[in-house]
Amino acid sequence: MRRDDGNRDRETKARIAEAICASIPTITAHAP
Repeated sequence: MRRDDGNRDRETKARIAEAICASIPTITAHAP
């Protein structure tokens, strides 16, 4: 595995985590 791929993977995971955190309030707001 190249260092590039590792950095990209870490960035992707961070972006996914941010997206999940950002969507939690929305999910909670729509919960019955």
